[in-house]
Amino acid sequence: MQLTLKKGSLQRNVFFMMLGNGVFAFAQWLQISLISKYSSIDTLGYFTLSLSIISPVFMLTGLQIRTLIVTDSDSKIDFNTFFKVRLFTSAVSLIVVLIIGFFLSNTSLYPFLLLLSVQKILEGISELFNSKQQQQEKVEILAQSLFLKGLSIILSVWMGLVFFKSLYIGLIFILIFFFLIIWLNDYRNYKNEYQRKVDFSAPFLDAKRLIISGLPLGLVLLILSLNANVSKYFLEAFCGTEKQAIYSSLSYILVLGLFILDSLGQTFVPRLSKYYYNEELVYFRKYAFIFLILSILVGVSLFILSLFFGEIALKFLFNSKIGEYSHFLSLYLLVSVLVFVASSLGYTLTAMGEFKIQPYINITVLVVNVLLSFLLIKDYELKGVLIVLGVCFTIQILITSFIILNRLNAKKNKKVS
Repeated sequence: MQLTLKKGSLQRNVFFMMLGNGVFAFAQWLQISLISKYSSIDTLGYFTLSLSIISPVFMLTGLQIRTLIVTDSDSKIDFNTFFKVRLFTSAVSLIVVLIIGFFLSNTSLYPFLLLLSVQKILEGISELFNSKQQQQEKVEILAQSLFLKGLSIILSVWMGLVFFKSLYIGLIFILIFFFLIIWLNDYRNYKNEYQRKVDFSAPFLDAKRLIISGLPLGLVLLILSLNANVSKYFLEAFCGTEKQAIYSSLSYILVLGLFILDSLGQTFVPRLSKYYYNEELVYFRKYAFIFLILSILVGVSLFILSLFFGEIALKFLFNSKIGEYSHFLSLYLLVSVLVFVASSLGYTLTAMGEFKIQPYINITVLVVNVLLSFLLIKDYELKGVLIVLGVCFTIQILITSFIILNRLNAKKNKKVS
């Protein structure tokens, strides 16, 4: 059976995904900027540390359901099954985060852990409806949702900090806006498009099979999240909240680029998946290469911009204290070009349906990450972080490239025979 592609729609899809993800990424970064300007460095540190704690938990229990929906080309799994599983795993995530918070000595983290966890739950529910639209390549609806959520984050944090002098109130505003966006935009578009409501009628066995199939993907995201946050944990432990807060703020500039990469990935993965499924390997290689080049260009562009505008941008966007680290920012973004290469190869591997191998790749990188972080960050602080990043992502690129080429050659030989 051949799967059909919507010809001529790729550029349009990229535009809408860049628009939606760009606004959402900008909002993620701008909230850090606002917190750094209107709150203390400690508050900024508590916020970023709380994010680094809850992110791995929600990555694991999220099961990368978006990828499962997008790559479910034949729609074999009912949407209600995805919805039922997402609600269950979200509840588990909240419980786990609360348990972690119970064992933490710093009580200032508790409100952030709770509010940010609820925000993650609402983001996860919204993501389900967005993923269904992405599967059908109706990305303008997805982009609209991302745009609204990004705008709500900016307005909420700004109102909370400027008018109420409280980041907590700003986070509560985000929860209210997210609920309204899900109800009035995401769910309404889904119901109008498919002429059906979401319910909990999914059979238990279907939900169980989905959890089992998604667990390797969730494990991949858990390890990826830990890889992204290990440096923050060691900076917090060895160098204090201030250094951790500064590094986290600078790393959010990379998040902006990664959201752009994510929009490219969300656009290319469905198409790559269909080409691979149909054994159209020439087109698969072509679009995988285009994706890789675009990813590198995003990373290099960020580095070049930091050389010319790094110090000015940091002082304007954050504060004078963070502005002193412009040289580190440039070095960080240079090393981060490897992150973009590794991420694009990871998306390609996902499009090939190679889910089970990914945890092993990332576990290898995580082990190296933890060991090097322990050995280097205490003595070299932020410079140690750069060394760790460079080594880890070089290893990931080499392993992933080998697997992709190996699988493509095997599929080509099988087709010939």
